[in-house]
Amino acid sequence: MNTKKNLIIFFLFFFILINSYTFLQGTPASKGTIITVDNDGDGDYTTITEAVLHAGPGDTIEVYSGTYNERLINITSEDLTLQGIAHELGNGTDTGRPFIDGGGLFWIISVMAPNVTITRFRMENQGETATILINIEKSALGCTISENALIATLESFASDIKVDA
Repeated sequence: MNTKKNLIIFFLFFFILINSYTFLQGTPASKGTIITVDNDGDGDYTTITEAVLHAGPGDTIEVYSGTYNERLINITSEDLTLQGIAHELGNGTDTGRPFIDGGGLFWIISVMAPNVTITRFRMENQGETATILINIEKSALGCTISENALIATLESFASDIKVDA
């Protein structure tokens, strides 16, 4: 009888200990922070690059309508969502999908982390050294690239998406 009582006390103590630890650590969020980007200054940041640099795992970066002259955006946080929003965040007049212009140099976005989603953008990279719009590294498993308009032109070679195998 004493063994049964000790076993019950042990399980109750263990249950309380586990719940106390979870309570002290805080409830893990199912999703990260929402970060806003607006080229007119109404968001948390005015550039996608700056937002990506400050993003953490699980964050969502909402990029509002406008033109973003950016390239070499390196995504290193896993479970990151980069989502285009086809309307203005504040008082601006931009409409349509956010437009990322790579200026004809290198790549626009390089994904180096797993489970990254990039959706609802218009990307263009035209020029002599523009070869790739979105580069996906070997380590970037489980990525989703969807609902994007991708335009890359180069006289000798052009590729919208490059995936390292």
